[in-house]
Amino acid sequence: MDDSRRQQLVRLLNDPLIQLDITDIGLLLHVDQALTHRSYAKEQRDKGLPCEDYERMEFSGDCILDFVIGHELYTSFPKLSKEVIQRFPKYEGKEEELLTDLLHGMTNDNSLSMIASKIPSFDECILRGGGVNLEDSVRAGAFEAFIAAIYEIGGIGATTTVVKRLFRDRFGQAEPIVSYKNELQECVQRRERTGNINGIIGYQTRPDPDTPENNKWHISEVFVKLSEKDLELWGRGRGKKAKDAEAAAAEDAFLRHCT
Repeated sequence: MDDSRRQQLVRLLNDPLIQLDITDIGLLLHVDQALTHRSYAKEQRDKGLPCEDYERMEFSGDCILDFVIGHELYTSFPKLSKEVIQRFPKYEGKEEELLTDLLHGMTNDNSLSMIASKIPSFDECILRGGGVNLEDSVRAGAFEAFIAAIYEIGGIGATTTVVKRLFRDRFGQAEPIVSYKNELQECVQRRERTGNINGIIGYQTRPDPDTPENNKWHISEVFVKLSEKDLELWGRGRGKKAKDAEAAAAEDAFLRHCT
């Protein structure tokens, strides 16, 4: 890491929204990797230079955000519930479904991209290869990896503080985004008259072979096996991440078979 990159990352961590005073090069390397898109990493490796991208850290950050934001929603639920249910009466008596959809509303790519954009120098710190635009999915992926880096640096305490600071305005304005996976599950449960859907709904998800390596998308198919029927393909979906492709497939299946 050269000195200009080191100074760039130090400024990012010193931002009032982050407030981490880190200068140790070993810790800064976590942040550097968290902000390195695979297209840039591939270009560097093609030159014979070692370089890691943020994809593994993105997975970790996704889990950490779900935990921190999910716990905050859980503890603030009594304050949120009356206001939200007045606007969305379908959730009355369905606390778990409401919390799940609120969480999805705060952690989808569009939401995370908006949060990351609040940090003035965040975009300029993301290293991307030639031809890769700074789409919501790229910014959101880098943000999730950045949260993982903060966890590696300061543990869950520092991470929780940063996440609450970044999402402070969102907690008071949280709105649910329908989880079509849940909607599809409830639809199948009603048809089968059972609460156990093990072996009834299944997803097959894989990278889309028609997308380039430096901008890989995923495709998913959802299959349903109802009683006394063969396994049927109910829906297809596509998304930047595997979970987004599955959500799109569930939405397709729900709209085709449950409405």
